[in-house]
Amino acid sequence: MVKKAESRKLNGYICVLRPDHPRAMHGNAWDGYVYEHIVVLEEDLGRPLRKNEVGHHLDEDRSNNNVENLIALTKGHH
Repeated sequence: MVKKAESRKLNGYICVLRPDHPRAMHGNAWDGYVYEHIVVLEEDLGRPLRKNEVGHHLDEDRSNNNVENLIALTKGHH
């Protein structure tokens, strides 16, 4: 699992250090970080999220990244 030193919060979302992840942020203080809910969803789905998909928190708690609380939605349905 993610070590505490490897995670930070951004606007209520937990971000984890994954510099090789395709959705990792670049060019700022968040360089190499990716939203944890994306990582959790992708691991559960067994595939990367598609370009038209986003991870949605069912309970609207941005820090609740339990897989049971997450669903992949198309951007149009989010």
